[in-house]
Amino acid sequence: MDAHPFAHLGPAPYTYTGADDAFESTGRATAGILSAQETKRGGSCDHCGTAITDMYHFVAANGRKFKVGWKCAEKAGMDACGSDVCPQARKLARDRKDLQARKRGALAGRKRAEIEAALADENVRAKLAAQPSPNGYRAEKGETLLDWCVWMHANAGAKGRSKVLAAIVEASS
Repeated sequence: MDAHPFAHLGPAPYTYTGADDAFESTGRATAGILSAQETKRGGSCDHCGTAITDMYHFVAANGRKFKVGWKCAEKAGMDACGSDVCPQARKLARDRKDLQARKRGALAGRKRAEIEAALADENVRAKLAAQPSPNGYRAEKGETLLDWCVWMHANAGAKGRSKVLAAIVEASS
């Protein structure tokens, strides 16, 4: 009988205990005017050594704890219960979805804060007001890039806010 691929992490069966993200702040500001901080990966998979952003925690039968990335967690989770429909595997998938949603929410919050900080700066506002709106119809009516940014900030979704940030960075450079 072949040894289990996770045998070096401890004897099977493995119990899934939860997940968290491994991002941590580097403390560096980006794009000069923007206040968001860059992040870096904060962990590596105990099984394969790959840098990971999402850590899935398991406990081996002997009590040894280890963390792995999504692909290795899927292998360990399926092997732990022998099926992809067991509660442990469902919890693993649910936690992965929750982590991704939390990261999307955090990113959206950072974008909102960056836009608000940029729109509060009078120098940035002046540069944006000096350019026509990217919407041709609105530009004909005399609206500016500042008007467009303010409207998009209030009404747009994630993709629209990304366009606003790009326009702000381009206009202020």
